[in-house]
Parts: sequence; structure tokens; C-alpha cells
Amino acid sequence: MINIKELDLAIKELNVLKAEELIEEELKIDENNIELWLKLSVTELCVPLVDYVKSLDCIEHVYEIDKNNIYALIMECCVYQFHLGGIDEQLFSKLNNIEDSSKQTMSIIKYIMSWYYRDNDMKNTISLLEESISLCDRYVSNYEKLGRIYIKQKKIVDGKKLIEKALNNIELVYDKDSISDFTDINEYIAEYVIGIHVSSLNKERIEALYNNF
Repeated sequence: MINIKELDLAIKELNVLKAEELIEEELKIDENNIELWLKLSVTELCVPLVDYVKSLDCIEHVYEIDKNNIYALIMECCVYQFHLGGIDEQLFSKLNNIEDSSKQTMSIIKYIMSWYYRDNDMKNTISLLEESISLCDRYVSNYEKLGRIYIKQKKIVDGKKLIEKALNNIELVYDKDSISDFTDINEYIAEYVIGIHVSSLNKERIEALYNNF
């Protein structure tokens, strides 16, 4: 069993290297623990590690245990989107084949699928963002992205409504004294995917978008 007190202390002290060490030690004992592999995958993306190759290796271990693990797929997409130039056709196909009873999960999947098109297919991007919002109206990133598109298309009123909704959906704003669990995949998703947890700077960025139009 992982030493929770030691891990909590490492998180509190922002000691990413110690957290990595503790999780790896436990995985030597419990190598089929999906939660630990996901924790390590997320931790490997933190400064000073930023080892996306090792993060992907952790994801592969999850797939060996559970080939249909949605958390692993979400993390794989994030690694490719944020570190390796974007999700490709193969990942898009995997996303497109997901069927889950949770509307919240499917909202995330549709939002991630919108990454695939970038700026070269606004019709499909908008369609996926609208699907994401229709499935769950409590996230931030899908509203913000669609709002930005509308503003760019000179649909200012509609765009601002979406940006306002994004701002209202923010649940937590980090300040300089905030301590979040950088090993927690749900925290990672909250910040980097659905956007309900944001830094004060990111909140100001969204507010500026709303106020400048």
C-alpha cells in the first residue's frame, strides 16, 4: 500500500520527483494497479519531469490491464495534443467508437474529438462542441472554444453568451498559495480538459475575451 502520508507531503511540497519515486516503488509491488499507473502517467507530465514518452508508457500498461480504459484514452489524447502535435486519425477513431452511459464522459470525448480538426474544418469542430455542450452544460472549455469561434466569425453576441457561460462554470480558481494534487487524473482533467479548475491568469484571460467585445 502506497504511503499516503509521504505522498501527501510530497504533493504539499510540490516535490514531483519524490511523488514519482513513491508511486514507482508501489508499482513494483502492485504492477496491475490501474490507479497507480494513471497517477504516474499524470505525474510524468509535471515540471521538472515533462517526460511524455514515459507517460505514454504508463498508459500502455493501463491498456494491457484494461484495453478499453477511458481515462487512459483521455490521457493519451492529452499527451499527443499538448506535447506531440495533436491527435491523429487513429486516436480520433478510438474516440469515435466510445460508447458510455455517462453524459459527462461523452461530453469530454466529443470535446477532445474537436481537437482533431483544429482550424481546418470549422463545421465539424462546431458540431462536436455543440454536442459536447448538449451532453453536459457544466464545463468550461467547450463553451470557451465555441465562444471564441463565434467571436472570430463576428457572431459577437452569441460568442459572448458562451464565454459568459464558461466563466460562470468555473468551480475553482488557483492562486499562488493553492496546492492541488498533481498526481490526480481527475484534477488534471478538471484543469487541462474540461477547464472547471483554472489559474487566476487563465480566468483573467477568459474575462478579457468577454470584456474586449
